[in-house]
Amino acid sequence: MPVQALSYCDEDFMLQLQGPHLDKAEEVTNPVYLNMAAAQLKLGDHAAAAHNATQVLVRDPKHIKALFRRGKARAGMGRTVEALEDLGAAAALDPDDREIQRELLALKRLQREEQKATSALFKGSLGPAPKPKPGGGISDMY
Repeated sequence: MPVQALSYCDEDFMLQLQGPHLDKAEEVTNPVYLNMAAAQLKLGDHAAAAHNATQVLVRDPKHIKALFRRGKARAGMGRTVEALEDLGAAAALDPDDREIQRELLALKRLQREEQKATSALFKGSLGPAPKPKPGGGISDMY
């Protein structure tokens, strides 16, 4: 039933609404999008969860729950930098939320591990830097 509400509140319809009518439509659609995002996170469908959380953020860029869910979804897709942006924004809006802080800390840890792995992977892959020849420069070539 709630998902059917979204079929009536498509983007074209929402663009036509103003004032209290828009507020009422958002009261219906935002919880549906957020609930779908939560269910999709549990099912591991991170792309769909990110999409649905974004639908809320288009209308309300400071919606804490939408930022949190999109951050978790992006983290699940391996988009660590974007996930950190979302979770950081959510933490800035609600610094006392322990769940946000816990996810943010775990993601920062993961980012450090990714950076270490990347630097270890590429360390020395190009070989040592060439040593300049004495008196040899570009001007000597012509």
